Amino acid sequence: MRRSTHSVAFLLSSALLILASCGQTQGNEQAKTTDAQAVSMQAGQGQMLPIDTAASKILWKGSKLVGSSHEGYAPVTEGQVTVVADALRGGKIVIDMKDLQPTDQDEESNGKLKAHLSSKDFFSVDSFPTAIFEITSVEKGAEKAANATPDSGKDAKVAGIQSNTTVTGNMTIKGIAKSITFPAEIHADSNSVNLKAAFAIDRTNWGINYGAENSIKDKIISKNIDFQINIKAAK
Repeated sequence: MRRSTHSVAFLLSSALLILASCGQTQGNEQAKTTDAQAVSMQAGQGQMLPIDTAASKILWKGSKLVGSSHEGYAPVTEGQVTVVADALRGGKIVIDMKDLQPTDQDEESNGKLKAHLSSKDFFSVDSFPTAIFEITSVEKGAEKAANATPDSGKDAKVAGIQSNTTVTGNMTIKGIAKSITFPAEIHADSNSVNLKAAFAIDRTNWGINYGAENSIKDKIISKNIDFQINIKAAK
């Protein structure tokens, strides 16, 4: 009888974890994700501005279904944006995955987590040292995200950001390219660009799994990674 009780308890615990993993992002709205798109912007068209890597930030947060979450930053190493008639029209951002840095624990614990995230369990940074985001289209008005509330849309406020634009671009992680669409706040002219956005992606679309996909230990971790980005470029 005791063995049977323990078996039932284990099955119930496993079921709860599996059901919980089906939930959406615990923070930002999820970006619309589709197959990668062609980049239509022709080289040399418009004003190209280099990204200010020191002033640009990409913050991330990963959540567990049971226990604490982890957060940190990913450095922008290079990139440029293209401005046409005082409007952002294209751009490319290169992210250094080898320097993906957790910040929520003490130095030793952050170091251990960084090593784990860098391993084959997650981002395989030895094989894929960079991630790349390349803009394919920018439209006025903020499109509803995948799990947006009914009042989300043009000029929607997302995670404290007053969105006035919809950005679509190819995100390449671990060599896998997917198109993502998310609302953003953009201010641009011929001299500078400032892009702010907050969104989440489903990590499994890029093959980011803890061990085997759909394993129990993978299901303990939320499928969604939250991002908050602030990209600045200037002459």
